[in-house]
Amino acid sequence: MAGCWISCGTLVKIFMRIHSEEDVERLRADLNALSGWACENVLVINADKSQVASFYRGRTQLQFQYELDGSAIARTEVVRDLGVLFDSRLTFALYADHVVSRCGLIGFVKRTTRDFSNISAITYLYNTLVMPTFIYCCQIWSPYTQIAINHLDSVQHKFIRYLA
Repeated sequence: MAGCWISCGTLVKIFMRIHSEEDVERLRADLNALSGWACENVLVINADKSQVASFYRGRTQLQFQYELDGSAIARTEVVRDLGVLFDSRLTFALYADHVVSRCGLIGFVKRTTRDFSNISAITYLYNTLVMPTFIYCCQIWSPYTQIAINHLDSVQHKFIRYLA
């Protein structure tokens, strides 16, 4: 049986490591079992809102078609889970770009604190509004490429230059 997470009452995630056609058939059987269970309990699983994502490390990705009640499930390259963007290669480059764009709050902090003389108040605003964006789920998406690290550091350096 595939692994299954159920959260938020309506969100179901089914996952399985796929190494062969046999694994694909097992996953398809599990999807059919889920569909049967939903029918027995008078629940509807909307295939249009369902997605398939494959995560892989090799050069080639194994892609198979999956269905729910005869309707093909759409394939996606990026999945958003708890606010973090997961791409099929698990590089988190898209999420690092997202974090940098969300840190545009530095402009807000700079505009609203232009007349402030207390640096600790400015730092408090930065730590309250900007830093949570940096540290949210950083154990998962922590940048490991120099490009991503430099991109994220540029945001912090911009704030430090403002304080100076």
